[in-house]
Parts: sequence; structure tokens; C-alpha cells
Amino acid sequence: MASKLPFSDEDFSCTVCQGIFEDPVILPCSHSFCKECLQGWWREKKMKECPLCKKTSPMVDPPCNLALKNLCETFKLEAQRRPAKRQRTSSGSEDLCSLHAEKLKLFCLVECQEPVCVVCLHSEKHVDHSFRPIDEVALDHKKEVQTLLKPLQEKLEVFNKVKTNYDQAAEHIEVQTQHTEMQMKEQFKKLHQFLEKEEEASIKALKEEEQQKSKMMKEKIKGLNREISTLSDTISTIEEDLKAEDISFLQNYKTTMERVQVTLQDPRPVSGALIDEAKHLDNLTFRVWKKMKDIVSSCHSVRKESASLCETFKTICSLHAEEKLKLFCQECQEPVCVVCSEKHTNHSFRPIDEAALYHKKALQEKLMVFKTFKTTAEHIEVQTQHTEMKMKEQFKKLHKFLQDEEKTRIKALREECQQKSQMMKKINIDDLNNTISSIEEELRAEDISFLKNYKTTMLRVQLTQEPQPVSGALIDVVKHLGNLSFSVWNKMKDIISYTPVILDPNTAHTEYKLSDDLTSVKFGKSQRLPDNPERFDKFEYVLGSEGFNSGTHSWDVEVGHNVNWIVGVLADSHQRKGDKRGQYWRIRFYNGKYTARSSSGSTTDLSLEQNLQMIRVQLDWDEGKLSFSNPDTNTHIHTFTHTFTDTLIPYIDTGHIVPDDITREDQCDSGPM
Repeated sequence: MASKLPFSDEDFSCTVCQGIFEDPVILPCSHSFCKECLQGWWREKKMKECPLCKKTSPMVDPPCNLALKNLCETFKLEAQRRPAKRQRTSSGSEDLCSLHAEKLKLFCLVECQEPVCVVCLHSEKHVDHSFRPIDEVALDHKKEVQTLLKPLQEKLEVFNKVKTNYDQAAEHIEVQTQHTEMQMKEQFKKLHQFLEKEEEASIKALKEEEQQKSKMMKEKIKGLNREISTLSDTISTIEEDLKAEDISFLQNYKTTMERVQVTLQDPRPVSGALIDEAKHLDNLTFRVWKKMKDIVSSCHSVRKESASLCETFKTICSLHAEEKLKLFCQECQEPVCVVCSEKHTNHSFRPIDEAALYHKKALQEKLMVFKTFKTTAEHIEVQTQHTEMKMKEQFKKLHKFLQDEEKTRIKALREECQQKSQMMKKINIDDLNNTISSIEEELRAEDISFLKNYKTTMLRVQLTQEPQPVSGALIDVVKHLGNLSFSVWNKMKDIISYTPVILDPNTAHTEYKLSDDLTSVKFGKSQRLPDNPERFDKFEYVLGSEGFNSGTHSWDVEVGHNVNWIVGVLADSHQRKGDKRGQYWRIRFYNGKYTARSSSGSTTDLSLEQNLQMIRVQLDWDEGKLSFSNPDTNTHIHTFTHTFTDTLIPYIDTGHIVPDDITREDQCDSGPM
């Protein structure tokens, strides 16, 4: 038969939480409390004192009251065996003093705040203390607790309202997040659609230029259709003639030249026939970015005509059978012998071998006119494919930027949603409900039982905190959606570069290779390119894509460690073919020396303290000034003064060594936009 412990709930109850001790610890003053309750009390009071006797404890981590812990566990097991819940009513023994076995009739009003008997009244512990009858004190204290209970009940209502608001806020946060994310995706979708339309329009313009220029070249060729069909055979025949002996070639030279001149009298090199790559790729991402601000070959069959060129060529003069054909009459355009030369009075002659060499070369140059047309037509298609590929690459980078930016911003939105949702879930009104229920139960208890727990009850009332409204609990929609498109557009400029001068590949010498973005050039092996009118064939130059005939302009050229270069401007009228120079103004580095020169002046030696890595070119067309300076040291190099009348174009000669780069000049007054 199980033994019954001679103890009540109060004997194993923590005076702070009023519950059975959990992990009890003991203080030097011999009072015991739940470990968590004591630590919570100390954090609240910010002092390490006993909650009952107020004595300061020197211990930071009080030891466990192992005996009390074991008793509590035994008590809990015994309580579980009881068929009915133990009522918290005072028994006869509870009305007796635990020290003197006398009935508790008085209540100490000072620090003790506990019921006492008449013997306790005269004890040393209660010297000079004030006392009142139990029933009077209980009545007053119950009124006091009831007075305090009402604010707690009101506080519970506040907590319930706050919790309701928090629950609504938590739901609203989810709604806000979903709505904000949808709006963000819609705005990014619009930006993607803008890029897609802009890409489509740019490529359409490129295709239209290709179609227009291909059509122009085909119409040129079509206009010569009859000559071309004949020329196909003629070229083969002429090439056979070129391989023939000198006399045989010269005997038919006059007829051959007549046929060639008739066939090739119309073709002329067509200016602007190639695709204007610089126009389509010129600062493409910058132009698209700037524009974004407004929202935030057919085959022709030809009929061949046979040309009979079966003639017998002889090396013996037909008039003077014994004489060989050794001379060529320049006026009659035919081979002659030394006897015939007497009949060609005042005519000029050249030896057969020299005349053959000269006229073969002239004929080959004339045949190149037609071949140039064919090469140009083929190059237009190559240019279009290359330019379209580069355009798509640049638009792809812009799309990639938008995709990454969208992911980053939606991630930030979801993190804020998660953080604020968790914050809304922290409020817990269960503790307050338990406190109110416990106090109401105390008010229903007998006076002595009530007064024994009075201090603890008052402590629990004091520790109950007011619910605090949470500022900034909802999703900051303005932060995520406010000027979103503009914010993304503004951030996009960090990945976009602007270059005031774009190089024109259609002007570059065949030994120059330009970078994909048309901002740098390097020397290399000669490329097979059309000999279009815009391209330099003698001077190893490359021009900027745009000329200036007014205003102020500035650009930087990075020459790096190049030991031979020219940087400057030249007039638009400058000849592109041959070695005849037009107007120019430039500085040069060659053989370790810096010089300045213009087409109308002499060479000026320049004295510089250190080698240049970067050159800044500043043109004031209206004032007639062209200045060169070192942007790294902000020092002046040289200035040309001239009354400009022609359009001036930037140009570079890279001197066969390392690339020259055109870079952005951040403080330029104006430039090609």
C-alpha cells in the first residue's frame, strides 16, 4: 500500500511561478526557486537578490537543491496516483502555525507579509512589527488584487486585439508579398519586352540595309548582265592571253582592250556599298539604355555566249616575212618589225617584252573592277551576319542583367516576408490567460491560503508586460515597387559603357583588325576585304565612324606601350586611295621621339617628361583649336590652331605593334551621342 507524503502543494511550489519546482536551486539564505524563475527574476530586477527575503546573493549560478528535486519528483508521482485533483482548500492543519501549533489569527504587515499566531507575535522575528486580524487583511488584499485583476483582464482584451491584428498583419504580409512580387515581375517583363522590341527593330534596320545594299549591288551587276555573260568567257580567254607569248598577246591586245573597255566602261566603285557596322554597333547598349528611359542573295542564271577566239598568232611579220615582230607601236597598238617601224612615222615604240608586261598589268587592273563588285556583294552578307551576332550578344547581356536583378529583388522581398511573418508569430497570450486564471483562483481561496500566496500573486501581476505595437511590421511595398523601373534602369548604367568615338571598319587598312566593339585596333596579317572607296590602301589608317564640323568634342586614346603610333584628325576630303595626302593634324611617337605635325606646317619636336600611356584629344571646331594632353597627369602636350572648313574625322595609325583603344572621356563637353 503506497504511503502518503505529509506535504501539500505549497510545500513544493515555487513562490515565483506558483508551480511545482522544476530544477530547483538553493540560495545562501536557504530559499529555493526554480532555476528559470530565479534567473528571470534577476534579469527583471537587474539585481541578484532573493525574491523573498531580498538578501543579495553572491552566487551567479546557485547549486541545485537535489533533495528538494527528489521530493518534488516523488510528490508528482504520488499526485498522479490520486483519483481526484487535490483541492486548494485549507485543511485544519493549514490554519495552525508550523512553529507553535497555534491557530493563525493575525497577519504581519511589515516585511514578513505572512499569517502568524499569537506566540509569533512575541517572537524575536516579529519585534516592532504591526499586525492585523487575518479576515480584515484578507478582505483588503483581495480588494487590492481584484482592483489589479481588472487591468489584467483589460490587458487580456488588448492582447487579444493585438494578436488579431498580428494575425491579420501576417495574412496581409503574404498578400502584400504575392501582389508586390507580381507587380515586380510585370515591370521586369515590360523591360524585357522593350529590349526584345528594340533588338527586333535594330536587326530589322540591319536587314533592311543589307537588302538595300545587296539590291543596289545586284542592280549594278544586272545592268551589266549581257557584258557579264560574255565576260565570263572573255575573262577565261584573257587569262589565256595573259599566259601566252608576248607577241601573241600583243597581236590581239587592241581587240582585247576594246572588248574589255566596252564591257567595263560602266562599273565604278560604289561609295557606301558595305554595311555600316559602326552605325549599328555604335554604343548600342548605351543607346538602348538611353532610349529605355522613355519607358523607364538571289542567284541569277546567265546565258553564256560562246566567243570564238581561235586565231593563229605568229611571231613573223605578215608584211615582211623575213622579219620578226620585235617592237610594239604605241599609237597603232600592234606588234611590228624593224622594217614596219619606217612606215610608222613619228610613232613611239617599245620592246615587245616591256610592252607586253605593261599592258598585261593594265589589263589585270581593269579586270579587278568587276572582281571588286563580286567581293563587295559577298562581304555585305558576311558583315550582316557578324553585326547581327554582335547585336544579339549585347542584347543578351542586357536581358541577363534584368534576369539577375529580378531574382535579387524578389529574393529580398521574400526574405522580408519571412522575417516579418516570424515576428508576428512571437506574441503569446497563453501566459496572460494562465496568470488571470491563477489570480481568480487565489481570490476564491480561504483567507489564510490567499495571504500565504499574496506576495507571489502581486509579483506575477507586476511582471505582466503591456503588449507593444510593432512598427514596420508590414511589407515595405514602397521600397520594393517605388520607381522600380527607373531604379533598375539607373543601375543598368553600371554595366554600360559609352565611347565618344567608334572606329569604322570600312575605312580600316586591310592589315588592321578591329575589336568586336569597334573601340580598339591592332596590326596583323592582311585580310581579304573589298577594296571599297572608303578604305585606305596605302596609308595604314583607320577612321572614326563620325566626323565633326561644329562644336567641341573630346576623346581619349590609350596607346599603352606601343612604340610607333599616330593620333589625330584629318579632313573628310582626304584621299583614301594612293599616297596623296590631304589635310591632317596629328602627334606621333616614333624611334623614341614625340613630334607634332600638320599638313600645312613643319614637324615640331615635343619634349615630354614621361612616356604617354593615354592621350586626350580635344577639338573646338568653331574656335579652330585642336589640343592634345596627358589625362594621367593633366598636362598639356600641343595645340594646333587653324580655321577649319572641312569635316574632321579622328584617325589612328597603330604602327604595327599593340592595340590602340578609344576610351571614354568622362569630362567631355560634347561628343557623338
